[in-house]
Amino acid sequence: MRKSACRTHPFTLVEIIAVLIILGILVAVAVPKYFSLVEASKTRSLQGALAEGMSICSLCYSQAVLEAGGNPQLSAVDALADAEGLAVKGDFVLTFAPQGSTGILCTATGAGGIIETSVSGTRLWTIPSPPAAETP
Repeated sequence: MRKSACRTHPFTLVEIIAVLIILGILVAVAVPKYFSLVEASKTRSLQGALAEGMSICSLCYSQAVLEAGGNPQLSAVDALADAEGLAVKGDFVLTFAPQGSTGILCTATGAGGIIETSVSGTRLWTIPSPPAAETP
């Protein structure tokens, strides 16, 4: 009787240890990179939410200028921004508060879920100065 020409050999202990060492090195490099990418994405999404808040303030200011027919009161701009921005925008909740007489403080706070509620930031939107009068 002939023996089979194809004989299967199990992996040796040295081969298994070599594979585990290679996998360990890959994990040691990949895990810290993954966590740094997660933190960078949270920072970028916060910046995006604050930019959206600034856009909402500008839009509401433009709407208030059209409604008031000139220089609107900051409270009118804030009221419009609150009505527009209090809803959850993606992973963030936007809130607006008057800051002095020339600005609105926009705060973006994580809404939970993917972005924790501990992630938050603020940015100040200031009322644009009126354009200089043209001289004839």
